[in-house]
Amino acid sequence: MSRTPDPNRATDILQAARKVFLQQGYVDARMTDIAEAAGVAAGTLYRYFESKEMLAQALSEQLFDRLTHDLVPLLSTATGPDVLPQILAAVLSAADDYRDILTIAPMRLGNGRDPVAR
Repeated sequence: MSRTPDPNRATDILQAARKVFLQQGYVDARMTDIAEAAGVAAGTLYRYFESKEMLAQALSEQLFDRLTHDLVPLLSTATGPDVLPQILAAVLSAADDYRDILTIAPMRLGNGRDPVAR
């Protein structure tokens, strides 16, 4: 009988992945490192996320969820340019909170450089 995945465990794994990606860079991070940081067995990690790419995608989705949450109400009520400072503030706040996630995309494109290490 298959057990239902625990959403809290998925959250813990994502937080661990974020930490490992930040410390080691996306390219050098290994699934075993992420499993260890999350305090789970590698097999458990793979039950939740099939690959490092899936982890990166889930982390990216968290950023887009945040942007959607913050921007949709502003955009749906916007009637003029006076909302632009609020939109900019929301985008910059999300970018600041998810700065480490934003560094994953260039590394996933295969250039192998860690933009944080410049």
